[in-house]
Amino acid sequence: MVAELYKKYFKSYPGLDLLVEDAGKFVMRDTGVYDLIVVDIFEDSTMPQKFEGPEFISALKKRMKDNTLLTWNRIEPDEQVKNRNIKLKMQIEDELGPASAFYTEVNGMRNCVLMVDGMKRNAPLGFP
Repeated sequence: MVAELYKKYFKSYPGLDLLVEDAGKFVMRDTGVYDLIVVDIFEDSTMPQKFEGPEFISALKKRMKDNTLLTWNRIEPDEQVKNRNIKLKMQIEDELGPASAFYTEVNGMRNCVLMVDGMKRNAPLGFP
């Protein structure tokens, strides 16, 4: 879905490249760093747990610049997944720094977007 939105709204945006690949393989082999990383990993309506571990999060960190914005789209269909999202947010904070969680609900499905803002992550103490 993210790829279709990109193609619809950003098809002529200079300097923006969309990479649609297997996330696990990509972050492990890639050596580039990015301004924006969007993690939107679903198999139908489930989120593979293999992308919630420290190995994947550490690999994401290597793809980030100091000011990278990382967004991670998640769903919360039940309490079990809600608890997974809370745990993932804590793991992200341990590895990448402060993270925020934003929630919406569409058609009865609760959506959670976890976000690490590199500008805030690297701001001097006392600044937002």
